[in-house]
Amino acid sequence: MPATGSSGKPTYSLSIRLHAGGFSFYLLNTVRLSVLEVEDYAYDGNLSSAETLKRAIEGSALVSRTDGGVVYCVVADRSVQVPLEYFRKEEAKTMLGMVFAKPVEGKVHYNILSHVELAQVFVVGSDIERVLSARLGQIRFYHSHSMILEKMWGVQQGGMRRLFAYFDEEDMFVFHFKDRRLVFANSFSVDSVENVVYFLLSVWKDLELNAMNDVCVCLGNNSMLGDIVVHTRKYLQQVEQPVVSDLFRHPLSAEGSATLPFDVQTLLAQII
Repeated sequence: MPATGSSGKPTYSLSIRLHAGGFSFYLLNTVRLSVLEVEDYAYDGNLSSAETLKRAIEGSALVSRTDGGVVYCVVADRSVQVPLEYFRKEEAKTMLGMVFAKPVEGKVHYNILSHVELAQVFVVGSDIERVLSARLGQIRFYHSHSMILEKMWGVQQGGMRRLFAYFDEEDMFVFHFKDRRLVFANSFSVDSVENVVYFLLSVWKDLELNAMNDVCVCLGNNSMLGDIVVHTRKYLQQVEQPVVSDLFRHPLSAEGSATLPFDVQTLLAQII
């Protein structure tokens, strides 16, 4: 029988992060909230993504220790933001197709972000979803950008305007709120420090932000992020790079490893 805490809730909670190059399993001990274990996997070029995932689940020491219950899955892939006033769930796939030239394949999902007043629409490969559902039971899918937008919407705005830039392995997601409503959101490839800074400054200029008084907030995990912050500070007076302890009441880290991806931190903060 699976172990449970004194409250009757499962002792371990499993979360998964899917991204372009592979996936990761996160096992949270819901009693000792500071203890989190991670397994990282890269897709095998000789196998389909779904088969790689299936074999990883079957051989995972973390999955074998889960107590059942809901599995949370963060998807870091292409998506689109649709204002709630224009969103119709039966049109979600069409909305994705209007934004991306590449055909939309897989099952379309959406997260309703009530505070931000939009729907985050994204897709999960049908084979991937089939493996997860068959092997792990109940799955709840969230997009990486859903996690980021909800979290940063709640950041105290004060009198300063903020441009947010969230960095993933390959992309930079740039967004801006005005009067607590999302007025800009777009993604750019992270291929060089110079190009990233150019894109940031272009958005900054288009939004008519002030180089002296407004703030550029850089978040996320990317090997170039430190250099990007340094170079951006040559042009903007206030560039912030918050650490997780600034933003989370109970920041989590994996045993023997660096800080978790920012979107995973945000997801787990909601679970605990």
